[in-house]
Amino acid sequence: MRVVYDPSHVLHDPATEVQSGVVMPMFEVAARVESIRAALLADDEFSFADPVGHGLGPVTAVHHEGLVRFLAEAWSLWRTHGRGGPLPPQFMPDTVLHPAMREGMGEAPEPSGAIGRIGYWCWETMTPLVAGSYRAARAAVDVALTPPTC
Repeated sequence: MRVVYDPSHVLHDPATEVQSGVVMPMFEVAARVESIRAALLADDEFSFADPVGHGLGPVTAVHHEGLVRFLAEAWSLWRTHGRGGPLPPQFMPDTVLHPAMREGMGEAPEPSGAIGRIGYWCWETMTPLVAGSYRAARAAVDVALTPPTC
């Protein structure tokens, strides 16, 4: 059986997440995928294939273009946030703009700053962004869409 694999998944490697207000180690970690990969590599029944690039079309078919644009530039926005002092090594919202809270008030414009934008597009604290998150997510799209028979 062929397995489509891209090593870029290791680029999304936040150390912690927040669940119910409690900071804890990440539940999903790259080491889990690498452990599965190692087991499959040891089995002659499996072979590995590289993903085929699919561009942004499949992504924007299911996700708002503004979200995709934000994720592409989120890390650089965060690094240039300029709030003074060292920034944490990951980026997550502390406040979210949930559409249900604005019901009847019309659309909210996308904020211009990094902190406002992550709260506008990302609605939870269990998937922080790190330097390689966007690249890992883009690679995951290509992996998911590549048939293992290519």
